[in-house]
Amino acid sequence: MKIIIGKSKCNFYAVINAFRRKSRNYHYRKVFCSYTSLSLVTTGLSASIIFQADFNGNSGGTGGAQDIVSKGGSGQLFSYTDAVTEVTAASPGLGDGGYLSVSVPSESVPTDGYLGGVIFYPASKRNSWAAFQEFKGDGCLHLNGAVDFFFLVKDPGKSGFSTDWTRILEVGSPQNGNLRMIVSAQFSDKLRVLLTNASGDGLITESGAKRANIVLDADLPRWHWEKDVVYHFAITLSTDRNGYVTLNIYGNFDGSDLSTEGMQHLMGSCTFIVDASVVTSGFPEGEYKFNIGGASSSGNAAGRKVEADCFRLYNDVPDSFSGIGQ
Repeated sequence: MKIIIGKSKCNFYAVINAFRRKSRNYHYRKVFCSYTSLSLVTTGLSASIIFQADFNGNSGGTGGAQDIVSKGGSGQLFSYTDAVTEVTAASPGLGDGGYLSVSVPSESVPTDGYLGGVIFYPASKRNSWAAFQEFKGDGCLHLNGAVDFFFLVKDPGKSGFSTDWTRILEVGSPQNGNLRMIVSAQFSDKLRVLLTNASGDGLITESGAKRANIVLDADLPRWHWEKDVVYHFAITLSTDRNGYVTLNIYGNFDGSDLSTEGMQHLMGSCTFIVDASVVTSGFPEGEYKFNIGGASSSGNAAGRKVEADCFRLYNDVPDSFSGIGQ
């Protein structure tokens, strides 16, 4: 448990950097700021892994020795254009055992669309993103949960990785009442989390403004996606007793453990309310995509090769996310 009380000046990743009226986004980036707060945040006390994909093999079963998913459901590989999606153990970059790989032949010229990845099928609501949420009758949708994964750009391809954008994770659909999360490698220098609702006013900022989208950006340390770097990212959602949701991005660049305590691995943070009268269903119980090959609206992905491993969902925010063996 961690308690933050009082008034202080700190390296706190929050607050608004830009607000785009046209798209009705609320856009955050990391800044230095002063804040006054009285909040109680509990982490790690009850967090359990509810879904895990270890990519031991290509099979779509529910936890066998050669299955994509080891706990909480199943998975199915997919490829578009000329991409090749497979589970392999050909290189040691992501530790021992199998991992997910999406590659595009160097002679191919794909210019648009998802390249490849895996579709996850949760076994039940308690293994899905819907397990994050609770309607408590206070007018707010309470969200508590986390996801982490490991990501490696083995070859950026002819146009470079994420020349425009690469959509890594896509949860939920753009329908009224739903909550949708998109995680993308935005442009060449950041990881972006977009939380959105189709109704247009279900997300309420700390100033009381109603928005369609919350956008949180985390800058990469060297301002671009690097080849052969093992990125370990975690995204957490936690709700305080007043209904305020805090969205955090954590990351490191060697595949090691991530801590949610303190500022060491925190890359970005923002706070808002989810209006339960507008967002009436929230996150889905069903399938969603982990698009490690990405989707690019322009550019040439020929020669690109991207790998990922150990995708995990949690029903609360843990104190730490374990690293991957090197």
